[in-house]
Amino acid sequence: MAGRIQVLPYEELSNRDRLPYGTYIFADLERLLPPQIDMAAEAWDQLTWHEDGLNAYNNPACVQRRHEMLCDFHARGWNRFRPYRAAEIHRISRFPVFFRDALQHGGNLTDLLASPEEVNKALRKLVSEGHCPRDLLAVEFCDTRDASGVYRKYSAFMVGEQIIPRTMSFSHRWMIKHPDLTSPAFVQEARQYVDSNPHEAELRRLFEAARVQYGRMDYGLCEGNVQVWEINTNPMVLLPPERYEPVLFPIHEQFAARIQRAFEAIDHPSVSSQMIPITFKPETLRALKKADRRRRLARLARSGVPEPLRACLRPLVRKARYLLTRNRL
Repeated sequence: MAGRIQVLPYEELSNRDRLPYGTYIFADLERLLPPQIDMAAEAWDQLTWHEDGLNAYNNPACVQRRHEMLCDFHARGWNRFRPYRAAEIHRISRFPVFFRDALQHGGNLTDLLASPEEVNKALRKLVSEGHCPRDLLAVEFCDTRDASGVYRKYSAFMVGEQIIPRTMSFSHRWMIKHPDLTSPAFVQEARQYVDSNPHEAELRRLFEAARVQYGRMDYGLCEGNVQVWEINTNPMVLLPPERYEPVLFPIHEQFAARIQRAFEAIDHPSVSSQMIPITFKPETLRALKKADRRRRLARLARSGVPEPLRACLRPLVRKARYLLTRNRL
């Protein structure tokens, strides 16, 4: 698919005045700042005016971001756990909880915290390390271990109308980023999962509720009920073949074939060679420039700058992050 898929960074989108007909997937919406969401939504509106020969997925103005989605799924009774903004931690009534970044996909920022005192201490530490409080979520822990203490993480893609099981990961650790249990029995269970797609109907309903048409859902099962950890709209699709353990390679190979067919299904050939004109509101472009300056300052503070200089920069970075995120939902 390399010759048929092009990546257009959002930083370049603001400099375009026209775009070709084709299929558009708006990805990585979790990480976009409010001015970027506004820009992407303006582009979506202008692209979707031209229905002839154009498909578009993940409307930036409609897709639920992580905090909104987790709160919604808990309110509907689907998830047994809920998240709290840093300003809401006094409302936490069920422990343990852990902190994670609302915008990133790096997993937990803390161990499990068993009391309000531990939560407050962890929050102070994270803020002192440069994390913006508005970007932090305290999430209730949902224990999905089986009787032998094994956690299972399920992953499945949504591509247009198709639900494609990605893989199952097994671990004795509650936060699973890389599988560390790969015995023949676990490999066979994973193969049964990708072959049978047992949660297809449930996952379709959840993706539709989050208003996502392209992304990967990571989830677990608690007493047989799906518990959604996140939906990543810019997921890692495939690694180079040599990065996979040989025993798991057939599962990844099967997924590769399925997702290629799914991409081909949404890639309708354009019937027009004309370009679609794109314009952005002046206030959106001004907000983008301000956001870019503040983000570059924050990146500088996280880079390999000597600690004394980082200490001097931290107050500026916290102020910049506050200004950058004050309008974020």
